[in-house]
Parts: sequence; structure tokens; C-alpha cells
Amino acid sequence: MARKIELRTGVLIANGANGAPVTFQWSEMMSNILRQAPPGGINLDQIIRSMEALKPVTQAIEEKAESVTFTEEQWRTLKERLDTFPFAVADPAIAEFGLAVRNAPEIT
Repeated sequence: MARKIELRTGVLIANGANGAPVTFQWSEMMSNILRQAPPGGINLDQIIRSMEALKPVTQAIEEKAESVTFTEEQWRTLKERLDTFPFAVADPAIAEFGLAVRNAPEIT
């Protein structure tokens, strides 16, 4: 099985400097989640799984794709890392992104 997630651009309600809207690319957020160590650090096996899950994200970014497809194991790694990722702000756009990852549809 595999999981597919659209690569959207989110706009945060929490504005940046001078009230400018803050945007984030879902692909970049996935990359950040997979690259940053969770609280307490990261062990080698987690690094290896994270780098494996990062491969389809990197490919999608390079190809300017509209979605990314993960193997079941890659998606599970992203989901697990998402569950411990310390976001800096609570925002509906982040919730939408997180739910899209958690509820990514299975494809065959």
C-alpha cells in the first residue's frame, strides 16, 4: 500500500512582521518535520527512517509535483514524527495540514 498527500500552500492566521501573511509550503513542512530532531533527540534508526521518508518529498519538490506518494512505512514515519513535532503556534492551517497527513488516503 501507499499513501498520497496533496502539496498545498497554507496561510497562517498569525501574521508575521508588519501584519504580512505567513505562508508555508506543505512539502517544506514535511521536510522540516522529518529533518528536525524531536524533543529528547533522535537515534540512528529514527534518522535512517526519516531520511527514507524524506526521499519522496525531495523528489516531489524537485519535480514541482502537486502531491507526494509515500510507502506505508514512509507515511508511518512522517505521521509518528508529526505527532511529536513542536509547532511554534496553533493555527487552523497547521491543523488542516496535520489532519491531511494523518488521514492520507491509501492508494494502490
